[in-house]
Amino acid sequence: MSEVSGINVKLDRKTFDIVLGTFSFMRDNYSNRGVIDPAALMISQQKIADVITKLKSCDAGQDKVTIPMNASEWTAYYGLLMHTSSKIPQTEPDAYDILDDLLEECSRLDDALEN
Repeated sequence: MSEVSGINVKLDRKTFDIVLGTFSFMRDNYSNRGVIDPAALMISQQKIADVITKLKSCDAGQDKVTIPMNASEWTAYYGLLMHTSSKIPQTEPDAYDILDDLLEECSRLDDALEN
């Protein structure tokens, strides 16, 4: 099994905006058990804030956004994607499909990194 020392997450603008908005909503509604179950999530509100800060720091306003992540950041990012749900409101009609596709892509990548 190999260790993840660094990974570049590459998102188009629409996907980046959806991810940033979703994670921000999760952070802002961390105590709302109707939206998030912190015990199941196992990611602190501070760690969510750290991921959001990381995302924002990599945004240069371009059509494509590349976010370099270490193993800890990747684990939090992937964990947050696993806990997105239809309880999180979205403005884009296809946002849930985009998040589901992104989660599948991350799952394949995570499996590849472990082998």
